[in-house]
Amino acid sequence: MRFRSTDDLISRYTTDMSRGGMFVATAEALPLDTAIELALELPDGGAPAIVRGRVVSTLDEVRARQLGRQPGLGISFTEDTAALGERIAAFFANTHQGVTSPAAVHVLVAEDSATYRAQIEAALRAAGHRVTSVENGLTALGAAVREPPDLVLCDVNMPLMDGWQLVRILRERPTTREIPIVFLTTLGGDADRLRGYQLGVDDYLGKPFEPAGLAERLRKVIERIRAQRAEGPSALRGDLAQVSVASLLSFVEAERRSGVLLLRGAGEASVHVRQGLITRVDLPEPGPSRLRDRILVVLDFRQGRFAMTQSEPADADEALSIQPVLLEHARLADEATREK
Repeated sequence: MRFRSTDDLISRYTTDMSRGGMFVATAEALPLDTAIELALELPDGGAPAIVRGRVVSTLDEVRARQLGRQPGLGISFTEDTAALGERIAAFFANTHQGVTSPAAVHVLVAEDSATYRAQIEAALRAAGHRVTSVENGLTALGAAVREPPDLVLCDVNMPLMDGWQLVRILRERPTTREIPIVFLTTLGGDADRLRGYQLGVDDYLGKPFEPAGLAERLRKVIERIRAQRAEGPSALRGDLAQVSVASLLSFVEAERRSGVLLLRGAGEASVHVRQGLITRVDLPEPGPSRLRDRILVVLDFRQGRFAMTQSEPADADEALSIQPVLLEHARLADEATREK
């Protein structure tokens, strides 16, 4: 059973449930004294609360219409509901009497490790967020379809359906394609992280993680992703701390992409590419004049965000492959290390 709102929950509990019973709207008629088990979905995001009782009255459709009510059953509880009351009270206490913070969000967690799930749930609920927690990608897909969350935090390697498959399917469905997705993973290579960004992963959270800062980090991820999407579509987005500029440009060349790669961090730069070849580099400062030297500058970018837009790249007389420049960049870095 799901309550219409937190106001409905507190009203039902204080007027009926705390007194040992409740009315359940249902078209199914049951004989008096039938044992019944109710699964109550509470707004704290935890597992449903199971309450046992027996049928003590019925309201059929004819009588319900006369009274302007819904047909249903009167239930008398057969066990103590003190634990239920404590759980409801804790929820309202943590959400300031049912009014959640404007920053509060609904997070769908897909993680097959019970230990990680428990850590994530505790950290997010302590910050006032609502959590739906599942142990594999298939169950996560069902939960997202039924009630799209504000963010999906999922592991990569899971039974039944892994994180790669989950992201692909969520991005293909109109009702879920805009949900921010964060991979909770030990992925260490640029190629794997680029694959995730291609599929539509918005960010990565490495394992192990610090539970104390989890809620704040995810809040910032949601705000940043919403702001980015408001700016317009992008073929590829990500974090330069996760994928190097060298890997990005190698991927763009291999895929023969055309567009403008925007790099935003301590400074801003844009790399224009046509059919995988670099035609222009705009730097935050004038910088060197030669295109090759300007590419060497952006290869040193280590922090910030990147976005590959579908903007028309600038035409130029010169177009360079990234591979020879990467070799030169590696040589210069090796020489600098030796000098130290």
